[in-house]
Amino acid sequence: MSVFDEPVRAKKTIIALLILFIFFFLVSLGVGYFAWDKYSDVKILKSEKDNLSKQLDSATGDLQEQIKELEEEKSTLEEENSTLKEENAAYEERITQVDAYNAFFEYMTNVIAVHSGFSGWTEEEYQHAKGLAEKTGNSSFVSDVDWAWHNTSIDPVTRIVKVYRDIIAGIKG
Repeated sequence: MSVFDEPVRAKKTIIALLILFIFFFLVSLGVGYFAWDKYSDVKILKSEKDNLSKQLDSATGDLQEQIKELEEEKSTLEEENSTLKEENAAYEERITQVDAYNAFFEYMTNVIAVHSGFSGWTEEEYQHAKGLAEKTGNSSFVSDVDWAWHNTSIDPVTRIVKVYRDIIAGIKG
């Protein structure tokens, strides 16, 4: 005996099969919709990931370029700093030299004032003045100081003027 031999039973079977078919169809639609929705989300996420990857690559490239530029700028600034330090050292050396000329000039002027002129200077005063002249680092100036001290046959004003002119030349550099 078959299910289809009995009409009521056949009808119930067909209805049950139809209900099962509709149920499975709806479940298939639901599963399909969820699968399509997830696939769509994955596609969006992949697109966003690719976009972020491109942005990261671009930012990395920009940062590497900036690092390179900053390293070049740092190198340039270090060179400038080194040059400025050298210039500063030269200026400080020059200031020290000018200070030495000023100290000699001040001492010599005080000696002239103490002795009320160019006579009566002592060997100690000469040695002190020569030491101050040596601090200038100018051997020509030291020689002129020696010349002015030892050549007493020449007018004292001429000798002092020569030394003063050497001081002026030394200060002007």
